[in-house]
Amino acid sequence: MGGVAGAPEARRRLDVIPVAAVDLESHPFSPGLPRDTTALKASLEMVGLLAPPHLRPRADGRWEAVAGWKRLLAAGELGRKTAPAFLLPPETPEFVCLLISLHDNAARGLNPWEQAFYAARLCEHLPPEDVVRRYLPLLGMAPAPRLLERLLQAARLPDPWPPLMAAGRLSMSAAALLAEWPPEAQAAAWPYLGALPFTHRAQEEFLEGVDLLARRQGVGLTNLLAAPELAGPLADPALSPAARTEEVRRRLKEWLSPELRRAQAAFREGLRQLGLAGHPRLRLEPPPAFEGADFRLTVTFADAAELRQLLGKVQSLAATPAFSRLMDL
Repeated sequence: MGGVAGAPEARRRLDVIPVAAVDLESHPFSPGLPRDTTALKASLEMVGLLAPPHLRPRADGRWEAVAGWKRLLAAGELGRKTAPAFLLPPETPEFVCLLISLHDNAARGLNPWEQAFYAARLCEHLPPEDVVRRYLPLLGMAPAPRLLERLLQAARLPDPWPPLMAAGRLSMSAAALLAEWPPEAQAAAWPYLGALPFTHRAQEEFLEGVDLLARRQGVGLTNLLAAPELAGPLADPALSPAARTEEVRRRLKEWLSPELRRAQAAFREGLRQLGLAGHPRLRLEPPPAFEGADFRLTVTFADAAELRQLLGKVQSLAATPAFSRLMDL
């Protein structure tokens, strides 16, 4: 049943219908996300409607778009009063309408939200194993059950997440994780994932880390996401979006690793005791995450005399017990 069942090509008829007779507010077979119709309108003006929409009559006398909903939107925005369309009989099954819509869109390639939408709708009519075997390749995905499970989870995400998925700014894996959260936690995650330029992998790490931390501390996801310890960088005007992202990730990592936080606090205190905290010319840094043995010393100087003076200070500090304790963290 990989094609359109019921041979609708033998039963549909091509006609011209008033655009106003189509209910463009309802599009049950389309993913239905807002989309810029500029390119569609330019195409309509240059070469006309190359692929007429498919419509099915409703009981109230109006038509519903089975395929080509956005083409009709573009036609209406151009002021077109009529448009050619393939008219399906009223008894056309829901599944046939869904397949017409799917095949109409699959030829151009589906974005992640469209993949999730069609996977969920297909599972309303078919067993999951049939969707995996017959239709995941049509959606542009490998026929793997785990991928279908991820698609079905992502399809549950409400607004405002679907446009983010459609634009490729929210990974399918992150969307599946987020769909498991309660609505208030999803809303609390929006200032992070909806506004900051996380990579796809960093999105997943962020969601997994917040979930782990909330369970470990016995607090709600919403409360944790609103905590100043994590949310502080979101409103910092001195930071760029990229810097806010990195600061959020750093804070979450520190929060997840109490030993790391203690080591960082002890290192800051050691620098203070040595007179190196905020030093304008000497900067001592520990190994990343205190993993490894190599420290980094940065010396800024204007001339040879200043260099000798600074190196002498470093040599004197290196002989102190406080410096040795700092190296043992």
